Amino acid sequence: MSDWERTFSIRRPLRALPRPRRAACFHVNGAYQSVGRRRRDRDAAVLQYSVSGCGLFRRGRREWRVEAGQAFLCRVSDPEVVYGHPGDGVPWRFMFISFFGAAAAVDELVERDGSVRTLGDQHPAVQLLASLQRGPVVTSVSAAEGAMLVAGLLGHLAGSGLEASAERLLQAARDAVAAHVPGSLTVADLAAKLTVSREHLTRVFTAELGIGPGAWMNQEQIRHACQLLRASNDDLTTIAHASGFPSASRLCKVFRRTLGCTPGDYRKSRYLPVV
Repeated sequence: MSDWERTFSIRRPLRALPRPRRAACFHVNGAYQSVGRRRRDRDAAVLQYSVSGCGLFRRGRREWRVEAGQAFLCRVSDPEVVYGHPGDGVPWRFMFISFFGAAAAVDELVERDGSVRTLGDQHPAVQLLASLQRGPVVTSVSAAEGAMLVAGLLGHLAGSGLEASAERLLQAARDAVAAHVPGSLTVADLAAKLTVSREHLTRVFTAELGIGPGAWMNQEQIRHACQLLRASNDDLTTIAHASGFPSASRLCKVFRRTLGCTPGDYRKSRYLPVV
C-alpha cells in the first residue's frame, strides 16, 4: 500500500541525460520482493530508504537487514541483487526513487561505499526524496530538470559529509572489533559487518590512518596484549590466546617486530606506555 506516489514524465528527453522515473512511499508486510535477474529494465537504478521496520537486501552471497535510517542503492536488474520484506510480520515502510541513465555513477558509488549505507532522516538525499511527495501524481519536467534531480540525489550521496562518513566508519570498526574476541575477525568479516566492500574499507583506513585494516587490527591485538601484561600476572600463553594469537611464540615474534622488545621486557619496564 502506498502513502504517496509520483511518476515523472520527461518533456523532450535526451538519452544522454539521467532521468527520474518514479518516486513513492510504500508500507508492506509480507509478499514483496524484487529479483534482479527477472527485471528487464537494464538501465534502471533505485535508491530505497527504510523509514520504519526493516527490509532485506542481498547481493550475491551477502545479505543485509536494512533498518530504519538505512538505504540501499543498486541497479534494478543486477542479477546478483534480491531485496524485499523479511517476512517477520513487522510492516516495512520505505521511500524510493527509480531513475534511468546513471548506471555508471551508481556502480561507482556502490564500489566505493557499498550497496547499503546509513543516512538518517536529516541526510540531504533523504530530505530531497521526502520532498517529492509534494506535487501532482504525474509530474511533467524538462530533460534538464529531470537530470538535475537525479544528479542532485547522487551528488548528495557522493559528496555530503565524506569526512564525517569516514569517521563514522572508523568508529564503527572500532566498536565492532571491541565487541569481538581479539583476532577473531578477518578484514572480510569486518567489512561485511560494516556493510561496505573490503576495497572501500581499505581505502578509508589507508587515507585516514595511513595503514590498512589488517595492520590496524594487528595493532589492536598488540594493544590488548600490552594492557594484559600491565594489568595481570597471567602467563604469556594465556595472554597470547586472550589477545588472539595462536601461541606465546607467535605473540613474542609479533611483539618484537612491532615494539622492538619482548613481552617480558615490556612487562618489566615501568616506562613503556601501552601502545
